Amino acid sequence: MKRLLFVVFVCCVCNAQAQVDSLVKVIESRKDSVNALRAYLAAMGGTTDDAVAQFHTWMKKFPQSPSFPYVLGEAYYKKRERMKVIDNWLKVLQINRKFEKIDKLWPIVVKSDWDLDIAVTPNTIDSLKRVIAANPDSLLPVRQYVFVAGNEEEATVQQLEAWEKQFPRSSAIPLGMGLNLYNVESPKAKPWLLKAAELQPRNAAVWVMLHLDAERWGDQKAAHVYMGKASAAAPEDPNYAYYYIRYYEDTDPALWRTKLYELAKRFPNDERGAQGLYEVAIHTSDTAGKIKALEQLRALYDPGKFWWSGNGMSVLYDTYLEAGETGKAMELAKAMGTDGGWDLRQSLARGMERVNALLKAKKYPEALKQLAQLKAPRNSAFASELVVLKATTMHQNGQTQAAYHKLIAVESTSPDDLVRSSLTELGAALKKSNDEVEKDIWQAREKFITQAPAFELGLYTSDKKAALADYKGKVVLLTFWFPGCGPCRAEFPHFENVLKRFQGKNIAYLAVNVDPIQDDYVLPFLQGTGYSFVPLRGTAEWAAQTYKVSGQPTNFLIDGHGRIVFSDFQISENNERKLELMIASMLARG
Repeated sequence: MKRLLFVVFVCCVCNAQAQVDSLVKVIESRKDSVNALRAYLAAMGGTTDDAVAQFHTWMKKFPQSPSFPYVLGEAYYKKRERMKVIDNWLKVLQINRKFEKIDKLWPIVVKSDWDLDIAVTPNTIDSLKRVIAANPDSLLPVRQYVFVAGNEEEATVQQLEAWEKQFPRSSAIPLGMGLNLYNVESPKAKPWLLKAAELQPRNAAVWVMLHLDAERWGDQKAAHVYMGKASAAAPEDPNYAYYYIRYYEDTDPALWRTKLYELAKRFPNDERGAQGLYEVAIHTSDTAGKIKALEQLRALYDPGKFWWSGNGMSVLYDTYLEAGETGKAMELAKAMGTDGGWDLRQSLARGMERVNALLKAKKYPEALKQLAQLKAPRNSAFASELVVLKATTMHQNGQTQAAYHKLIAVESTSPDDLVRSSLTELGAALKKSNDEVEKDIWQAREKFITQAPAFELGLYTSDKKAALADYKGKVVLLTFWFPGCGPCRAEFPHFENVLKRFQGKNIAYLAVNVDPIQDDYVLPFLQGTGYSFVPLRGTAEWAAQTYKVSGQPTNFLIDGHGRIVFSDFQISENNERKLELMIASMLARG
């Protein structure tokens, strides 16, 4: 009998392994088979270590398939392991931003509102209707009803409107619909949220949602008003106060600074206070003023406790070095410890002290050896100064040709005033004219230039289409965006600032919206902001397949011959000059 049981057990194990092997073959031949992937997980006993390891192997082997992270995330969703769901589904969205299978579930995951995803039976909708009729002021049943019935369905809208008439004082009815629509960034959210705000004027969260919706419409005036109402409804919340103050930056900079100092006094123990002082500092143009503001930030907000203060110390460190205050830079680096790249900054500050002493003594070979060991932290403002210092020291040591080529390599990929000025000096030392220096830069740049994929996309401003070929002979700034993208909206003013400096030049500015669901926002956003881009219709799938776009904003500069010269750059108030130099170089090239 025992032998028989053993044989049965072995046969079961063999059959189970055969099933797994069979599923692996199916999956690797049909990598997007969601059902096969689900069956594999079931055969492996769920999200075991072996199963998860196999999924990670497949993700590396098939990086463009969203099915692997989707199914793994789905398994974690059923187990309510939220962070693992988010980790995997973010990978899905990086591959395909409009992956339909997670459209309804993603807002639930990021909001951690699992209660919306309820079991659906033939009686679910009727049951929810009865619950809502009995408890019209309860928000959750309304949201569950909208989720199950579908917020885009006409029958759902009609039912909500009927409830509004039946329960005119219930804010849960419009808020339930508005919240669900807002979470999927639908342009249809606004009227529902306005009704909810009218019934609940002290609900700060509703005003915040209306604020963000107004930004998507390009209505900055309304956005400011709504954030003001949120701040008035919850004066104890530093987030609302901070975002309300931000709108004064462009209209009244002096008032903006004053209010940020007031914010720091009101909230001495909150990150928003530190952030306000940080922004005052980085918007201070003169070096002495910037150092003073950053030192004040350090004194009022412990950099070890407040993220914005810690971030400001990186700026203070760079500013010290640029001002030649290596001793102060060293003291700051020591005080900050060794985490977060501060060990590298300590080494850099010590090294710069030795380099300055060696250069003063004209010991160029020794200075070069010391400089070779120095590296600026990632995204450091001192990076350009260090590169130029190395090249200048090489020149002083008789290595002018090598120094010149070093700077050519930097300037060809990331134009910079300081680098270009040093290049001009080295070029003159090598008997090169400015035209010859420019030619050398472009010769190095040609190694990275690629042909831009051709396209023909619909316009929002008419029923016609625009093709890349239509802009032959022009420098094209091409950006991929969507109205709900905060970083995209933040970048647009800086594009406009730069492009105003090239008025009348051969430049085209194109913006491809990758989210058709947000089409209704596009023209009002353009009209409300007065931005100058040509709005084009696209999809996330097309952008990913054609231009390898994995997130927004993604930007390209294309020359008059249809070639991508610069890509993967983002522009802020700190580097508008970089975009200006890139465009100027391309226009000069023709």
